[in-house]
Amino acid sequence: LGVRDLNYSWYISDINSYLSKLDEIIKKYDNVIFIGISSGGFASLLYGKILKVNKIISFSPQTNISESFLNEIKDRRFDNLLQQKVYNPWNNRYYDLNNFEKIKEQEINIIYSSTNKYDEQHIKFIENSCSKIIDIPDIPNNKYYSYGHKVAKFLKEQNKLIHYLEKYI
Repeated sequence: LGVRDLNYSWYISDINSYLSKLDEIIKKYDNVIFIGISSGGFASLLYGKILKVNKIISFSPQTNISESFLNEIKDRRFDNLLQQKVYNPWNNRYYDLNNFEKIKEQEINIIYSSTNKYDEQHIKFIENSCSKIIDIPDIPNNKYYSYGHKVAKFLKEQNKLIHYLEKYI
């Protein structure tokens, strides 16, 4: 099942509806894995923790999208989208992924590149609840790869993405 957030709202603009629909679907399966990239990585972690799925694989996720945290680490990449699409008083409890406990049996794997200083700060913020953190440090430092943020795209183009997916699924 693929889910895409066409609102660019980190999948929280209609979170109760998403949670209800996903919960209905995953009840039919014994082994559920959520995978996401960037804001989808945020969503895979958020929904995976709330719905207590078996595994989460997250590429270059944001892990706290609160204004205070993003100001603290000087991450301005998503300011306009967050202001326009996300920030409001009724969903602010979802901004910080550390607000949601990892269950003991849950496997959380994060794949990112330390060449992106903001991604590195996001990973440090959540590292205590992760099973494995994989740094891909050899991503070329150029605009094409957004200075390491597009680690999944890089791995795909290097024919290595399937290796990581098979290894952690």
